[in-house]
Formats: sequence, structure tokens, C-alpha cells
Amino acid sequence: MRTALFLSVCALLAFGCDGKSSGDAEQDHGHDQEGHSHEHGGHEHDAPHDGTLVVFGSETAHLEFVLDATTGQLEAWVLDGSAENGVRVSQESIELLVTVDGKSETIKLAARANKLSGEKPGDTSEFEATSALLKGVTKFDATVVSLTVKGTEFKSVEFPFPAGNE
Repeated sequence: MRTALFLSVCALLAFGCDGKSSGDAEQDHGHDQEGHSHEHGGHEHDAPHDGTLVVFGSETAHLEFVLDATTGQLEAWVLDGSAENGVRVSQESIELLVTVDGKSETIKLAARANKLSGEKPGDTSEFEATSALLKGVTKFDATVVSLTVKGTEFKSVEFPFPAGNE
């Protein structure tokens, strides 16, 4: 009886809940350092504003984008690594290089104040911009030029909208 129990425990230790042997090299959930598309090995994030999530680094932070295609207004929120809470940043704006049907434009999302949370430009997690290029659009390719979150600067993070890079 003890031998069967011992062997069962050893089998569980050798094979994690994902069925991979503990010696398998690919256990990093597919994360890469540049914020491009990757899997989360069994976990996913829900966008709190039902928008598009863009991950930065190895779950350091997320940006969530929501587009109103009727007006061309694009809103963005800087979120934590779990995409659950806002993270205030000191940037006055976030530059986004957007390409729609071969036409590119740089859109500058300005920092937005929020009286309820006390956020203000230079200390906020909320950004917004309106662009004629985004009116009537449902898909575009974009690159976040630069974003500094928690002391780490991320540059040239690409994503397709509305898929994101989650």
C-alpha cells in the first residue's frame, strides 16, 4: 500500500497539472521579453472595460484599448500585470503608431484626469485621443512607441486591434 502511494506521489511530482514532465524545457508559459503574442499556460486576463489587452514584458503591465469607431475616439488604461487595477504613470501622453489599410498615423493619447480617483495628467492611468483615421474602423495594426511603468521602459510594442497580444 505504501509503495503504491509513494509511486502515485512521484508520478504527480514528475508530471505537473499540465501533463508536462518536470524536465520539460518549455515551462515559461510562452512569455517573451518584448511583449509580443504569447500564451499564458492556462490563465487569461479579462479586460475590465471589455477592450483589447496589450501585455508589456512578462506580465509587468497591460494597456487596455477601447475604440468608439463612430467618433474615432480611442481610450486607454494602464493596468497591472493581472489586468485588474489601474497603474498610475507620469507620462503626459502615450504615442501610438497606427496603420489602417496601408495608411499610417501617429496618434497621441493624452493623459486624462479622473475626479473620482484623484488622477490627473502626470499621475494617471487613463488616456484618450480622437483620430479621423479610426472613424468607421474595426481593425488596425498599432505600435506603442514608449511606455514607462513601475520604472521599466517598454519600446515599440506591436499589436493588432482588436485581437491584442494576449
